[in-house]
Amino acid sequence: MAIKNILIIGIILLVFLIELAVGIPSVSFLMSAQLFKIKSPKIMEGEFLNSYLRRRLLEKNQNSLIGITGSTGSGKSYWGLSAINNYYINVLGKPFPVENIVFSPLQLVQRLKYFEANNLTGEILLCDEWGINNSSHDWQNQTQKALGYVMQSFRSMNVGLIFTLPVLTMLNKSTRLLLHAHFITAGIDHDKKKCKVKPLMHQLNQNSGKSFWKYPKIVFNGIRRKLQRLSVSMPPKKLIEEYESRKTRFVSKMLDDFESMLLEEENKNEKRNSRQLLTVAQLEAFNLRKEGLNNKQIAEKLGRAESSIHARFKQIERKGYSTQEIEEHISQNTKFVAKVTREAH
Repeated sequence: MAIKNILIIGIILLVFLIELAVGIPSVSFLMSAQLFKIKSPKIMEGEFLNSYLRRRLLEKNQNSLIGITGSTGSGKSYWGLSAINNYYINVLGKPFPVENIVFSPLQLVQRLKYFEANNLTGEILLCDEWGINNSSHDWQNQTQKALGYVMQSFRSMNVGLIFTLPVLTMLNKSTRLLLHAHFITAGIDHDKKKCKVKPLMHQLNQNSGKSFWKYPKIVFNGIRRKLQRLSVSMPPKKLIEEYESRKTRFVSKMLDDFESMLLEEENKNEKRNSRQLLTVAQLEAFNLRKEGLNNKQIAEKLGRAESSIHARFKQIERKGYSTQEIEEHISQNTKFVAKVTREAH
């Protein structure tokens, strides 16, 4: 194959030299475009990723963080499942444990602690649908803390994390900078039941912090080539069923939690709206309490009896306001003052 490629290159160069002599350099470019049309070399399924993960996790004592992105139904989760399962069977010599599919930072940390307690290395976690809650600030913080734990534990655990999410920006910037690769779904072959991804390896400029995403290069038939596509078959039926079951339970719990949160917020709003508005005198006491004054100091400031100030705060509590709400209420007092009822001191 290598000799054949050398002969083709020689023919193209010969034609090019002839074209230069006659002044029409076009045919050789057409020939090279057809003969060397950019295609990804056909390698065995899992060969590249298995070699990459083995080298990082088992040989170099390193970690591996990979993001897989694509729209809904593009096959990103199944691609991740199939690729990881292939790694477990052909590299670790055991089936992929479905418990390694996690949907939240809490599940991620719990699984990592399990690896640590059992001295497991070379394991991979599929962090699936990481974009569902990722827009919340708390989720971002939890993710970052979880990754911080991972980074601290990698030297002894050598764990790989594969995130699936619609778009990479659903991971915050500091998390994205930690990624080693980004695989983008590039279509499903329904006849062959295969899914393709476009593999991009991350190169980070340590000085500028700028990221560069490049195709990996492999030596194929004696020639160094860019690897532009990676294909995997559908995961085993049993693994798909177990994955779908775990995902259904997670989504169901997430919806229940979200419903509870909405109901709690609605109840709070109803309670707030049903409360009587505070008077100017009560707001005045609130302001002074916020400044750190106690009842005696407030009374001296306003020229009132301490018992009168104490009575004001009792009235405030009877209206449904807790002392913990003072700061929140004061921050919005400009809205309340316009509506407050005018009562005598």
